Amino acid sequence: MYEWRDSYASCNAEGRRQRDLTDQLKAKEQLDGHDSYYELKWPVDNNAEAYKKEMSDKRRKSLAFRGEEHQHVKEIFEQMKSDEQHNEHELLIEMGWREVC
Repeated sequence: MYEWRDSYASCNAEGRRQRDLTDQLKAKEQLDGHDSYYELKWPVDNNAEAYKKEMSDKRRKSLAFRGEEHQHVKEIFEQMKSDEQHNEHELLIEMGWREVC
C-alpha cells in the first residue's frame, strides 16, 4: 500500500547521494584548480621579479654609459675650446710679431 512512499524515498536518497557525489567532485576540482593556479602564479611572480631586476640593471648600466658619454663629450668640447684659445693666442702673437718687424 505504501510502495509509492518507498519509491519516492529511494529516489530521494539516490538523488541526494548523486548531489553529494557531484558536490564532492566539484569541491575537489575547485581545490585542484586553486592549487594549480598558485603553481602557475608563483613562477610567473618570480619571472616578473627577475624581469624587474633585469630592467633595473639595464637602466643602471644605461645611466652609467650616458654619464660616461657625457663626460667624454664634455672633455672633447673643453679640448676644442682650449685648442681654439691656443690658436687664437698664437695668431695674436704672430700678428704682433709682424707688426713689430
